[in-house]
Amino acid sequence: MMENKANMSEPHLIDGPLDEADIIRLLGGERVDWDPRLPGFGLRRRATGGCSWTILTRVDGKVTRMTLGTADRVSKAAAKMPQ
Repeated sequence: MMENKANMSEPHLIDGPLDEADIIRLLGGERVDWDPRLPGFGLRRRATGGCSWTILTRVDGKVTRMTLGTADRVSKAAAKMPQ
């Protein structure tokens, strides 16, 4: 028999549709929309509304995330351009 713990919250119904920020918060505060044509390149979205272009790359055998710039200041085409 399970004990009823006082600090556990009661389940409740969601009273309306979830918006993108709600979904991102549920996923841990951020989400990355990966580009299907360019492996490792994506748009990182945060619950705060901020978006930035990012790449995953391997440096000395370790996977590293690099931010290329915010989506409001850097176009997708410019973020994809090799430097």
